[in-house]
Amino acid sequence: MALLLAAIVSFVLLRPGTEEAENAGSRAIQSAQERPGRPEATTVNVVLSPGKTVPDLGDGVYVGHAHGPSSEGSGTRFDVGAATVGAVVPVPSGSSSFVVHSEGGRQLAYRIARGVDWSTWVGLTAADHDAPDGLPGEEGSARTLATSAPVALPTSATELELVVLGGDTSTFEVTFLQVGPEFAGPELGGTEVPLDPAGPALGGDQTAPRIIPREQWATFGWDYDNEHCDDGPTVADHLSAAVIHHTVTDNSYAASEVVELLRAIHFSHVVINGWCDIGYNFVVDRFGRIWEARTGSLDDPVIGGHARGFNTSTVGIALLGQHQPGIEPEATDVAGDAEDAVEAVAKWKLGIHGVDPGGMAWLRNRADSEPLRLAGDTWHYVPTILGHRDLGVTSCPGDHGADLVALLPERLSACSDADPPYSFVDWRPHSHGPGFAVVDALGGLTPAGSAAPWSEAPAGFAGGDSAIAIDGDHDAGYLLSAQGRVVGYGLNSGEASPVAGSSTADPVDIAVGPAGRGGWVLDEFGTITEFGGAPDLEIAEEIGQAIALAVNDGGAGYVLDSTGALHPVGGAPPAVIESRAGSGAQ
Repeated sequence: MALLLAAIVSFVLLRPGTEEAENAGSRAIQSAQERPGRPEATTVNVVLSPGKTVPDLGDGVYVGHAHGPSSEGSGTRFDVGAATVGAVVPVPSGSSSFVVHSEGGRQLAYRIARGVDWSTWVGLTAADHDAPDGLPGEEGSARTLATSAPVALPTSATELELVVLGGDTSTFEVTFLQVGPEFAGPELGGTEVPLDPAGPALGGDQTAPRIIPREQWATFGWDYDNEHCDDGPTVADHLSAAVIHHTVTDNSYAASEVVELLRAIHFSHVVINGWCDIGYNFVVDRFGRIWEARTGSLDDPVIGGHARGFNTSTVGIALLGQHQPGIEPEATDVAGDAEDAVEAVAKWKLGIHGVDPGGMAWLRNRADSEPLRLAGDTWHYVPTILGHRDLGVTSCPGDHGADLVALLPERLSACSDADPPYSFVDWRPHSHGPGFAVVDALGGLTPAGSAAPWSEAPAGFAGGDSAIAIDGDHDAGYLLSAQGRVVGYGLNSGEASPVAGSSTADPVDIAVGPAGRGGWVLDEFGTITEFGGAPDLEIAEEIGQAIALAVNDGGAGYVLDSTGALHPVGGAPPAVIESRAGSGAQ
């Protein structure tokens, strides 16, 4: 493996006569590279000149993201052949990739020369959705430069031509990352990552996959010197979802080149963009190896910088490759080994944080500046496994990556197939919404919303019992089975008994009594049976088919029947549900 060479060479094409051409970006890069152990690069200050025309990008025409057109395949077509500005930049010897960083919402096209032969034109704009949230005073807010993703260069590249398709036409910068073959990389055998035995588990196989830790590839890690980074990695109070990405890296890389590619991405994110660390939490290469990316991601729900607005409570898993047809480098299907590795790390990471891989989650979009796919500063209900394109205006992780995303919930179902009840020893509740509990058909109880864990999990149901109702809170309550059996959980754990009464073979609902102890069971005929020492609670009238019961701490409440009528119990006043004529309750 090769480290990046330590050399900065700054030169200017058509240099203007003032110092204004040296913008804040180049100064920040120079400053960062003066620190020990930092990889360095060649920075070119590009001044655009006339005499260029807008090229035909064919199906690859797009605006808005270096990862290609949006998931709908839409793009803005420019006036092919129209006059524009551009520049030809010599590629420094040994360069492995380049990054464009600029201001002004510029959209570019580039092509690469190998001697006298030029590649096809490729569209390129800022990777503004692969980013921290950029909120004031937080990571990513200190820099105004818009930066593309690193673009791979062939070893024979001699020149890079850039033309402006739209936006600002002033000076901008290109940074070339260079490779030194004399540097050897680390041994890549991976390491077994132990699980915290006290951590939460959703059930199923929770064996950690083999993950190559940061210290085996990163020349430097978290940058405490970048603005708003001095406190170290930020940890969310829970994990809700996994977001799958691709890095738009040429898919022909060798196993020995992966460290170089990771360092190029890290350099772009940290030195050029000014972020605290590489944006992704994990990266999976085409050989099926899993790499720890952002510092601390093995242990905690570390907040990354991979999905602008949606970094909190998500884990970013990036495929090292390009999987969107119609753009360069040429797309390929996701390799089978890579698919297995994404499955393994997603299953493990979601499992240890108690996330159902086939479920849904509430995520807040913390960004409020365009472009936005989902409304800013708003909560959105999304799958717990999703592609970056589901959150941002991008094609990431490409159509082929999206095919994998569609398969993952079913492939990861083993995470939630273990016999309930599940144990959440270190449950981190949501930061929003009410606290409540969800019961499955077998009596497994799951905290949700802002609920905290109970002191002891319920015993579950034996034999052929199936759960049909629950009442209480996260501290104490009861489950009701279809056979009329009541099981306590939390502070009521251990209390279990059939409910006396002639019609309890047809129970429909349960209500907990005062102080969360004892309560009442309602059957479909409107009979209310007490248990656990709760006082008798009789209904004063005959009803049709009963479907629900609600009682307050004072023992007053209502029975709801299938016609939508409310029947008072325990001295509650008469009440009516306003509904459309002819509608029934279910």
